[in-house]
Amino acid sequence: MGYETKKFKKAAKKYLESQKYRLRPSSYASYSHLLYKRIIPQIGEIKVSNLNKKDLQEFVNVSLETGYSKHGVRDCVSLIKLVLRFSAENGWCKEQIMQVTYPKRAEIKKDHFFAEDDYKKLYDYCVENSGYRTLPTLLAMVTGLRIGEVCGLRWADIDTDKGTLSVERSVKRICVPGEKSVLEISEPKTASSTRIVPIPKAVIPILEKERKAPEIYLSSGTEKPLEPRSYRQKYVRILDSLGIERHAFHDLRHTFASRCINHGGDARAVADILGHANVEMTLNVYTHSTSGHRREIMERACTI
Repeated sequence: MGYETKKFKKAAKKYLESQKYRLRPSSYASYSHLLYKRIIPQIGEIKVSNLNKKDLQEFVNVSLETGYSKHGVRDCVSLIKLVLRFSAENGWCKEQIMQVTYPKRAEIKKDHFFAEDDYKKLYDYCVENSGYRTLPTLLAMVTGLRIGEVCGLRWADIDTDKGTLSVERSVKRICVPGEKSVLEISEPKTASSTRIVPIPKAVIPILEKERKAPEIYLSSGTEKPLEPRSYRQKYVRILDSLGIERHAFHDLRHTFASRCINHGGDARAVADILGHANVEMTLNVYTHSTSGHRREIMERACTI
């Protein structure tokens, strides 16, 4: 059977056009970015009818060698397969199953986690200087919320009587190649991300003291949320003022999860708090054991 000559870049463009009104704006922006910035520059000139497992494996190898994360490469491969499936449905190539291999996952670097002293220093500062500048950091430290989720919190989402907060929206700036970026306020991406999270008792009085009208966002003190990029800048300034080594805001989530597990929390409960659909993500990515905790476990196990 002969196939219409169509290069991958043309098929990818057609695929995106077909998904314009089916995908969430943030997902469409993400797909566009991956295709035009990561995928098409490497394989865009290959005909979809000729693209094979060897080409896909080469894409994986080159992407990893140039410093792209394994998680990002997996996203690209999934998108490439979607474009190829779309191409097969349109008669531009035959459908085929292509499996690629990835190197074994390297152990996550320890610097993704705050040192105990730095974590306590940051926590104490946020408690003593409560306000919209510090509340997002404090809540991320004690609940593990993502930056988009914490920027999307309104006071209506905080129930101090029950000691819980509701994660019902996320804030994200989305950029589509060739179009103007927009600030998107939407529901969390997955069903598991929409959740009710307990708030530690020690933080309740701080929230009660700072409470504003229901429609006010905690991240800005206004009816409009602060976008994640702007809050990251505030967060970094706090770290610098305290002399704490710079950590990504997401490292607060890593550290929170690790502390929960190391203090005896079961993985399923921690996964639910974080909004993970499966426990494997929680254990493999967001936790690590300290030398002290390992020694404590062995001492308990070996005490006869």
